Amino acid sequence: EEAGDHPPSKYQQIADRHDLAGTIDRNVIPGLLKTLVDGNHKQIISISNNSILDYGFPGWFSGQLKNNCIDGKNIILQISAAVAQANLKPVQRLMKELKPFGCELSISQFDSERRSAQLLQHLEVSFVKLHPSFTEELTSNTKNQEAVRKIVEKTEPHSVSVIADEVADTSSLAVLWQCGVKLISGAFLKEPSQVIAQ
Repeated sequence: EEAGDHPPSKYQQIADRHDLAGTIDRNVIPGLLKTLVDGNHKQIISISNNSILDYGFPGWFSGQLKNNCIDGKNIILQISAAVAQANLKPVQRLMKELKPFGCELSISQFDSERRSAQLLQHLEVSFVKLHPSFTEELTSNTKNQEAVRKIVEKTEPHSVSVIADEVADTSSLAVLWQCGVKLISGAFLKEPSQVIAQ
């Protein structure tokens, strides 16, 4: 809008319900891929429920990789845990079709519930991104710290890396490292889009 851009959290669910999110993906993704042309950095690209259910999406996406001369090994497709749980077979199909290009899978909004952990048994997941609520007031919230430790324990046997997003300060960073989380992003880094490792 004229006043500025809205975050995906404000419009994504509405767009999904009205079958517009796939169109948004197809308008946004080419621009994201163009930013990768000159580097070997990995890019996390969130995709909508509409795109997961779209049988034409894998072919379109692989075409975008070819047209932009992008190595699929630099692409991590991200799907929320709730969407993955509701659409397990379509996600499996999507990743099977994109696996030959080297694309990896990240599950966002990952929590300590059993249903989230079960995704690791059915999908070839490379990364999970912690639910943002786990990083709120982390230094004083022992319940959240324990939940993060449990998630790290559940992901280790599957060789899945845990990412903590929206980390507010260096104190939370230290606690996350103690809990076993090695990949962090947050506004305190001055570059919120980047993920850093220890």
